Amino acid sequence: MNSNLVIIAVTCLVSFLAFSNARLLERLILWPPAVSRNRQYDRLVTYGLVHANGSHLLFNMITLFFFGSSMEGRYTGYMGALGFVWFYVGGLIVSILPTFLANRDNPHYRSLGASGAVSAVLFAYILVQPWSTILIYFIPVPAIVYAVLYVGYSIYMDQRSTDNVNFSTLGTTSPQVSSMGATGGDWGTESGYETFEGSGGNGCPRGQKCPPEWPL
Repeated sequence: MNSNLVIIAVTCLVSFLAFSNARLLERLILWPPAVSRNRQYDRLVTYGLVHANGSHLLFNMITLFFFGSSMEGRYTGYMGALGFVWFYVGGLIVSILPTFLANRDNPHYRSLGASGAVSAVLFAYILVQPWSTILIYFIPVPAIVYAVLYVGYSIYMDQRSTDNVNFSTLGTTSPQVSSMGATGGDWGTESGYETFEGSGGNGCPRGQKCPPEWPL
């Protein structure tokens, strides 16, 4: 079984479903108070299954496809059949911990996307084969150059005020999600904080237990 292709297939399927299902997106996205208060620890992983839009998903999955298959063989050899899966899941958790800890009581913070885990795979590959060549739209590109472009694009997208999606890598602090038109719902802004249209108004998604003392 090719674990890398399974991860890509599952991520694409769930992301496409979440594009048109706001309730599914709300349940899977990283919303820190749901983890710290409601103990929904699965969100530290499921946030990597949903993406802001098609280009966000495509960018991550193409990168994972290029580099994941090669790295899967190495981790399978050292850690068994699911070695690559554990490495990928670990990348999701470790990459989001800094921003989760900084926002664990912030009901207005959201994060989504597999960039952290994909970056872990990419840079593991770079450590092993930095000057190997991959084909990007039939153009040969050294892997280490692609990595630099990937990080540069991630940082650029992370800082775009019109996007505000967690494209961050290498532990950079990501902004909050404020525009999710592809999901079937809109993330509005109130007093500088993001809250989902139709939620409790204090940043609390529908169906979540939200203490009344949380600030608006």
